[in-house]
Amino acid sequence: MTGLSAKDVRSVLNFVGEAHGADDLDELRAFLPAAVRRVIPADYASYNEVGNDGHMYATLVDPELPSDAHTAWERYAGQNPLVARFARTRDGRAYRFSDVVHDGATDELELFRELYRPLGLDFQIAFALPSPPDMTFGVALSRGGRDFSERDREMLNLARPHLIQAYRNVQARERAATVIESLRRGIDETGEAVAIVERGAVVFASERARKWLSELGWSEGDRAPAELTGPGPTGRPWDPVRLASAGIVLRRLPTGRRSGFVLLFETAGAGLSPRALRGLGLSPREAEVLSLLALGQRTREVAVAMRISPRTVYKHTQHIHSKLGTSDRAQAIATALAAEHEPGMAA
Repeated sequence: MTGLSAKDVRSVLNFVGEAHGADDLDELRAFLPAAVRRVIPADYASYNEVGNDGHMYATLVDPELPSDAHTAWERYAGQNPLVARFARTRDGRAYRFSDVVHDGATDELELFRELYRPLGLDFQIAFALPSPPDMTFGVALSRGGRDFSERDREMLNLARPHLIQAYRNVQARERAATVIESLRRGIDETGEAVAIVERGAVVFASERARKWLSELGWSEGDRAPAELTGPGPTGRPWDPVRLASAGIVLRRLPTGRRSGFVLLFETAGAGLSPRALRGLGLSPREAEVLSLLALGQRTREVAVAMRISPRTVYKHTQHIHSKLGTSDRAQAIATALAAEHEPGMAA
């Protein structure tokens, strides 16, 4: 790129920056014709999807073509020498008519007689975007009066890699949206309550998870409830959290991204399972104490239920903390919840 000024480069960068703002392929396709004419002066600009057999699958033109011109383009698009060149070489860089055909070689083509000549168009430059093997997806600019310059070609070739990236990005977003919707349908069919939180916002939630989120006061578009994003009882981000008010246990799993995690909602059971508690090294009496504490009972209530003294409850609690490496009731319950292997799923 030796002939581009700073103004030219800024014009291209503004163009591709806008292209990256497209939310989907339809928006990007609609954006390109009018936007590229702001970079390279032309009488017409178009986005086209043409099969190698000449069949026209899609075309968007700025400004609009007369209806008879549309008919001619759909009928003779396969005769375009730039389309034919790309189908043969798969070289998608910008080329002009004058680069690939000699003067007068196009005069006998119906495409020129029926479309370009009546519109007063003598010159064209075009480049291709990522295309299936049997098709050409491309952007073309056409005008009369004077041919496109080397500067025009350089500007389009400067923009093209960035447009390809924008094109691939919106393709990826559409694929991701399809996958997410398929996952949502599949998860909803199984009744799982699963949500994903990124940067404090709920970016995905199954139907059942939405029910539990609403129980916590969440609405579509809100930030995730504070109960979901704060540290757990032990201060670790992945502690299970028991929300007695909603009757659920939240399990948070890392996604590999610092700002995100997966939420699993489970119905809080009637108590911690004795098997899981014994698996943590607790004695049957210690397991019973912790199970009652997890139900919200106070020390005196646990003593009455177990027919032991509050002092004995206190000693059992000390042994529990020693074995679990915890220092208070909330930490002990969170550690025990993490050991549960057969949780009741959200209903």
